[in-house]
Parts: sequence; structure tokens; C-alpha cells
Amino acid sequence: MLLKKLRMRRRLLFAIPAILCIIAVTLAVIYIIESRFLALGNTQVEGTLTTYDWSSDDTLDVNSFKSIQTTDGSIKILQLTDIHYRNLGTFGALFGINYITDGYMKLQTKSLINAHKPDLIIISGDLITHPAADAAYKELADFFGGFGIPWTVAFGNHDGEYNADKAALAQILESAPNSYFDAGPTNLEGIGQHVITVKNAGGEITQLVIIMDTNDEVLKIYPERKYATLEPGIYPNQIEWYKWIVNQFSMLNNGKPLPSSIFMHINLAGYPEDPAALTNALHKSGTGYIFYGHTHSSGEIYQDNNIFYINGVKSGINYMDSGNTTGGTFIQLFADYTAEITLVATKLFTFVERGPYTYSHDNY
Repeated sequence: MLLKKLRMRRRLLFAIPAILCIIAVTLAVIYIIESRFLALGNTQVEGTLTTYDWSSDDTLDVNSFKSIQTTDGSIKILQLTDIHYRNLGTFGALFGINYITDGYMKLQTKSLINAHKPDLIIISGDLITHPAADAAYKELADFFGGFGIPWTVAFGNHDGEYNADKAALAQILESAPNSYFDAGPTNLEGIGQHVITVKNAGGEITQLVIIMDTNDEVLKIYPERKYATLEPGIYPNQIEWYKWIVNQFSMLNNGKPLPSSIFMHINLAGYPEDPAALTNALHKSGTGYIFYGHTHSSGEIYQDNNIFYINGVKSGINYMDSGNTTGGTFIQLFADYTAEITLVATKLFTFVERGPYTYSHDNY
């Protein structure tokens, strides 16, 4: 017995240095990779978008919008938000902690998609937090494009803060596999205002999914950067575009507003412009659900003025100050102005679901 203990102790004495050496080499390799990745952020990247000067006098072309067709005109959406991919704010990021947390996010996303089988994936902002924004965006575009499912993005307040402007990021998104992102009008504040129509088996448009950019503070960092603002918010020209969209589709629907939902990054509160302007525009518009992120929430739902506001479950664990609850929000929107919403949190790959909660509105 004593001899066995001595042998075991001797093996441990040899094994511990070997394990430490492997860990040290691994960390060194990751450090080199991250340092090179970080160096990419030293190059400023400016994108070029096709000019689209929208006007309220324009005639709506329904064929200009990407569409998803389902049997009954309902749609299943997986909302992800605040991934903060490659976040250098993560403790020990230069030694690969952000690679580990990003790997967890990818496994978690695959699990959510396999479990809920959405028709559409929407990421509502703050995809990255890294100086090499274009490189990080390309990695995420390849990842999300690989599922064979339509997906799109609403820009967050951090996405345009780094080496690539939002025009460059929009180009990456537009060219990615299975992407439904559209840069939209270039004469509005921000970029990426676009609409995805939902059709039933007969080809009739049954509802609208509207994506809006809630802007940023990037002009405080890069005063000359295009498609950037001094303050986050929905600006007057964006509100006019939204009103035009819902009114034009309403006219095509015999004067009755189509059911619609808005996906954005920041909620309506605290905007630099009159917050009542968008609230008034929403009245009797057909919009009954507004989905957002930004606050790194574990998910919450409330109702105000006959509209439901859904703060989606954050999807990245790359912000250590926001707890360990991550996941996504599974949404089923129906053509009769009703919705079923499930807040899905994961802890060590175990799903904790709240819902589905069923809601209905008459904001039309």
C-alpha cells in the first residue's frame, strides 16, 4: 500500500509540470492569435453603400422586400441580443477567456436553434465589442449564415464604435449566406431600416417584421463617420419612414393595418427627440410588439398603450457585470395580432423556459 502511494505521488509530481506546461503553451498560442486579431483593429475600414434616398412620396414596391412564406402566415423567430463577441472587457481576454465564452455562446445558439427551429433569427444589436469590428463581424456572419435559416440584424450602440463604420458592417451582413439584412434608405439616421414580409401558402402578405436602428454616440469618437449620431434614439426621419411603411401596406390591405412587430436595440425611453413622436406614430398602426435588448436582461415583458414591449434575454456572457443567465427569446407571431413568447435561459446547457406567454392586441 505504501509503495502504491509513493508511485502515485511520483506520477503526480511528473504530471503536474506537464499539465502546467500544456496550459502555458495553449495560453501563449491564444495570446499570439488574439494579438494578431487585435492588430487588425488599427486599420480603419469605410464601407460604400448604394445610395437610396427615400421619400414619403415614393410608391411602395412590395417585391423589393425579402419575404418568408409559411403555411398559415405565422412566423417563428429566435431573438438573440447583446452577444458582445470577442469582448476585450472580459477578464483575461488577452489569454483567451473571450474565446471560451464565445465558444459557449455558439454551442448555446446551436442548442436554441435545434430546440425551437425558427423561421427567422434576429440579432437585436451589440454583436461585437472588439477593435477589429470587421473581422469579428465576418466571423459571426459565417457562423449565423451556416444554419441555412434566414437571419438579420438591428445595429446596437456599440457595433459602429470600432475600426469599421456601419456601412462596412452592412456590406458584410448583406453579402453573408442566408442574410435577410438590408441597409435600407441611406438618407435616414443610422443604417439598416428594413422590412421582412411574411406570406401565407397563397402568397398573401399577412404581417410585417420591421427592423430599425436606434443609433449610437459614435460621432463623439469619430466626428466624420457616416451613418453615425451623437446620441442614441429613433430620429424624426426614421419615424416618417416607419409611418410610410405601415400606411402603404395598410392601403394594400383595404385600409386595415397589417399586424407588425419592431425589432430594435434600445427601448423607446430616453431618446434625444420627443419620445412621444414614435409613440404617437405607433397608435393604431398594427404594431403590437416591440422587441429590444441593450440592458443585458434575463427577459421581461410589459404592456403600455396597447403595445407589448419585450426585453429579450441576453445571448452573450462576455459582460461579467450582467450575471450568468444567457439564452434567447423564442417568438411566434400570428396573423391575427396574437403572439406566443417564451423567454429561454440556459445555465450550463440546461434550458430554463418561462412561457409560452400568449398575448393579443387591438392596436389597429
